[in-house]
Amino acid sequence: MKTQLAKYHRIIINEGKAEGKELIQEEKIKAHHDELLKHVAEKYADGVSEALTSIRVDALRIAPELKVSFVNEIVNHDILEIRKTDGFTFIDTLFELAHTSPSVKHSLVALCSVLATVPKGIEYITHKGVTEVIDKIMNVNFIPNAFIYFLCSP
Repeated sequence: MKTQLAKYHRIIINEGKAEGKELIQEEKIKAHHDELLKHVAEKYADGVSEALTSIRVDALRIAPELKVSFVNEIVNHDILEIRKTDGFTFIDTLFELAHTSPSVKHSLVALCSVLATVPKGIEYITHKGVTEVIDKIMNVNFIPNAFIYFLCSP
């Protein structure tokens, strides 16, 4: 949690601007990926949320002109294990955790939105033309209860 607050603090100090013009290093992405794999294996929701949020915060910290390169690096590293498993088994586990943890839900949807900003990211989350990830995000059960109440209220 302290790491997360420190990252947001740096963003605020820099008035929302990127800290630098350099791309996030591959080693850092690998560290995030390893942390994510570890926490998913343990089904530790807070750890999963922290790992996903760290990736998203890194995306916020880089300069806009480097966003495409950053997303391409995430895709090349197969952060959601889509290519490694040739499917969505890993991300299905993330969605299962998301249904019981609002923080994982928020972090997962935010990461998918970062991926969807670049054509290669869209190809990644729609592996082989399958829209399962998008379908799960749009699933009614995945929408916050307050939104459902708003839609159903008279």
